[in-house]
Amino acid sequence: MARKRSGKPPDDGDNSGRKGKGETAVPGGAWAGFFNALTIGLKVVVELAKGDIADAPAVVRAVLRLAGLIAVVCLVGAASLAVLKQPIPAFVLALVVVVLVFIVAVVLLGSQGRTPFTEGSKASVVQHSERKVLIPWARVVPKLPISADAIQALRSRLEAIRNAAFAWLSEHYEGQGVKPAEVRANVFLPDFGQTASGDVCDLFMPDRLRVGMDGAPDENIRFRPRQGLTGLVFIEQQPRVAQSLASREGQDRWEEIYQLTPDQKRQIHPDLCWIVSFPLLIPDRGQKRAGGVLNVDGLVHQLPKNMLDQLMAHLSLAVADFADELARLPKMRVKIELEDVSNGGIHGDCASQR
Repeated sequence: MARKRSGKPPDDGDNSGRKGKGETAVPGGAWAGFFNALTIGLKVVVELAKGDIADAPAVVRAVLRLAGLIAVVCLVGAASLAVLKQPIPAFVLALVVVVLVFIVAVVLLGSQGRTPFTEGSKASVVQHSERKVLIPWARVVPKLPISADAIQALRSRLEAIRNAAFAWLSEHYEGQGVKPAEVRANVFLPDFGQTASGDVCDLFMPDRLRVGMDGAPDENIRFRPRQGLTGLVFIEQQPRVAQSLASREGQDRWEEIYQLTPDQKRQIHPDLCWIVSFPLLIPDRGQKRAGGVLNVDGLVHQLPKNMLDQLMAHLSLAVADFADELARLPKMRVKIELEDVSNGGIHGDCASQR
């Protein structure tokens, strides 16, 4: 009897290398492009994330969290599909990850572009939909009011700085002995409560952040930025010293560069002879900007400038520690925005605008 021939083709060995019906491979070059794009996108995100986005709007932070979560889920899904030999769906999810990474980069860039720190350089023009906004000045400053515990900690540091100054002068000043009451210290912080009147801010001394000034005529004196040595140091962000003009009597004992008003000249202690002034630098997006000013000053004795420079160097580390303590307190960002409402846009170099 004839044997019935089977319709099944003979087995000619291992078929494991064959692709299943309908299975399509993703070209290796496509995967290489994916990994390159992902690497570039992640580098951009990491670099932008170094900036401080804590003050970004809540919607921006929400978008960042959502995009990051979806990207992680898609990346895990792509890896799982690749293991299950589903290359096309895996590649699609991988592309979604790349898109989300670049969305995060754009949002981060936009968030940081809303308040660029442009002081001291050409001010940036930021486009907000149809608006053009110029931001020539911004600062991160301590948020007022400061808690009683924080004020006490700062007061203790300020007293130590004043005592260190007195001890150094007692050792190095060869004139008539300096008395403790003749060396003072104070801290000026920006007060933005007067912005409605058109002033950016006033620099004032909180009640507990002045040592040796109780009852003095200048215990409540205020300065605007660029006014007095305090205002100059706040803007220029470099330590400086000042000496009264010994040749002058009365209220005109300070140089015109300080732009003192008649009322301020009346308030300044009549025996004030010298001031050593430090900017209190607060970190802000990889830079440090003055969030206040610390002064040590002296009455009666007119010290030579080289001695004031030496005193400045002697106190600099203690002042830096004070600034670090101040930087740990709650802060706020203050900025000036100039909005272009014309059709021509904002033109020119605005580096000198304050």
